[in-house]
Amino acid sequence: MNLNDETLNIETLSTVTGHQETRQVKGLIWLCAASASLTLAFSGIFWSQVVIAEVYALNALFVAGLLYGAWQVGPSNQSWLVPALFSLVGLSLANHFSILLVVPRLIWTLRAERRWPLVVTTFLAFWVGLSIY
Repeated sequence: MNLNDETLNIETLSTVTGHQETRQVKGLIWLCAASASLTLAFSGIFWSQVVIAEVYALNALFVAGLLYGAWQVGPSNQSWLVPALFSLVGLSLANHFSILLVVPRLIWTLRAERRWPLVVTTFLAFWVGLSIY
């Protein structure tokens, strides 16, 4: 699901309910996204940790990639994206263990369908990613 789908859902909802507040809602979505990204971009605490050359910059990249990938999982790309995400989880666990905080969100993406070939493939992809540790 992406922002265009969300916008379409808001427009459909406003058409069905008769509300003409679609522009205000779209503006609010963009305002929230812009304020969140600017808060992170100019946050002193975030950047004080990211510039440390140990693990934090790569960990922040892994977290952003995992959350973006989890947001993009859909029925059409689930068979390849979910194993790729869990492979990235294994790879990022080799970098820093704080990535375990993202794992519940990724497991939640698998809750809809429990197809055993997908679960086995995902489990194997996780171990392949973790194997560099």
